[in-house]
Amino acid sequence: MKKSVWLVLAAGILLAGCNDAEQSAGDKEQQSGNGEEHTDADGGNEAEENGSDNEADAAEREEQEAELLAEQERIAELEAEIERLTEEAETGSDSEETSENGSTTGEENEYGRSAPRMTPDEDFFTQFWFIEEQSPEEEEMGFEPSLTDWQDYRGEISNRYSAEESGYMTAEVLAMDWIRERETEMMMDTQEELAMRTYYEEDGESAMILILHWGLKDDAIAGEDLLLHLTRNGDIWSLDNIEERYYCRRGMDEDASICH
Repeated sequence: MKKSVWLVLAAGILLAGCNDAEQSAGDKEQQSGNGEEHTDADGGNEAEENGSDNEADAAEREEQEAELLAEQERIAELEAEIERLTEEAETGSDSEETSENGSTTGEENEYGRSAPRMTPDEDFFTQFWFIEEQSPEEEEMGFEPSLTDWQDYRGEISNRYSAEESGYMTAEVLAMDWIRERETEMMMDTQEELAMRTYYEEDGESAMILILHWGLKDDAIAGEDLLLHLTRNGDIWSLDNIEERYYCRRGMDEDASICH
């Protein structure tokens, strides 16, 4: 957009120069016309003596008229160019403002990817590391990367997170404590990734926290998702239940519940 603005300014400067040239040519033509009237008033003898000068003036006027016509055509071209560049600048400004405000959906960035939108109807549940397409090696071996359905969490849940015993003022702190409590089971490795996403319902009385665990060194399981459902009673958050699902490297059973 900045380039378009500079082009508009440059075209405006050129247009101003053309207008000055047109005005100068008009002044010269008017002065030449006044010279003709003066010659007629002085009488025929003087006109004969200055005949050669008048012919030169006429030739000069014709040249000036030709220059004036060329300048007028150039002015028309510059005006059209200014109008075009102005429209481009305005369009670019509107496009940038729309992009900054995030009011457009699905537009790709410089890397050819759309920015994720963390709502349950869009990308909140998406594990971006997971690729369902098979590699040539996986296809040759009959592997089918897949994702199981959500199911109830198989592990134990401490009563400290229940509505009767919880003292947590925020949902995130509760979730982080639950993660720390379970960390020994996870056996975290430097090549693993643990991420957390939070979504609050509009009433603010309930929330979902998604824990994404990826990069497991397991022949069958590449990663797992844990979905915590929480509610708030007054100022205290408690854990209602937990769901889990798995990302399978080779495939899963017919019930979509266990990785092969």
